[in-house]
Amino acid sequence: MPEALYVDRKMLKWLPFQSLNAHTDAMNALFSKNEPYQKPTLSSDQYAMMQYRFETALMRGETVQIDYVKGNALHMIEGKIQGADRSANVLLLDSGPIQLDCIIDVR
Repeated sequence: MPEALYVDRKMLKWLPFQSLNAHTDAMNALFSKNEPYQKPTLSSDQYAMMQYRFETALMRGETVQIDYVKGNALHMIEGKIQGADRSANVLLLDSGPIQLDCIIDVR
């Protein structure tokens, strides 16, 4: 039984996707939006859970991942908690300080 010859259609295979101009434009508009990230409002339970995670990570010397808002963007930093400076409202990590009011999650 002879093998079928593969005929490469080169650019012809991509022609159907060119007909989706409205879809392509909508996807480009969706991904090009740079809306600023706004810090979510945290409940008292969420603050209590973050406090617990801070304390246990500090006592055990564990590495934590912290999500925080800086400017209008969401950032993540990883490091060991060295302490906190309540007067300056700063959490001290071995990888750098973070403002306590900017933190939104601790893992």
